Amino acid sequence: MGIGMDSRSRGNALVGRYVFTIVTTRNFMRLRRTVTLGIAIPVAIAALLLARVHARALQQDQSAKKFSQVPTVEEYQPKSTLVTKEHKVERAKFPFIDIHSHHWNPTAEEVDRLVREMDTINLRVMVNLSGGTGEQLRQTVATMKGRHPAMASARRRGSSRTSRRVARKG
Repeated sequence: MGIGMDSRSRGNALVGRYVFTIVTTRNFMRLRRTVTLGIAIPVAIAALLLARVHARALQQDQSAKKFSQVPTVEEYQPKSTLVTKEHKVERAKFPFIDIHSHHWNPTAEEVDRLVREMDTINLRVMVNLSGGTGEQLRQTVATMKGRHPAMASARRRGSSRTSRRVARKG
């Protein structure tokens, strides 16, 4: 053994009161491995965490875009959450009045179909709010009275009664 070295202090050199570690290939390899693992592992963990955060943000952004598109009336199909026994009413128990309907320039066939549908559901009186004025109103009233005389009544503008016509089945 050399001067100042014993079996316990191999790789160390004693110079005065100081002990210096002699950098050997073996020590250098250990040091390099320690530094590499000490840096590489935290960097890898940080990269995985950043990738996960980025993926989650991207997913939320895509779902936000998906839900931000407003569907049209035709596309909107809500799912009912009501769970109950279904009871369809196809005909009213008592005759009723529809006070708000629109039938623009009905043809004779449309008037006949309308009266059949009214009878089917027990609709006794229907108020048509699409009468118009002038010739259009005269033609609509004539069509309704011509097919079903008790069905229409119209008042002139300025009279004490309403100028809207009431379509009713007598």
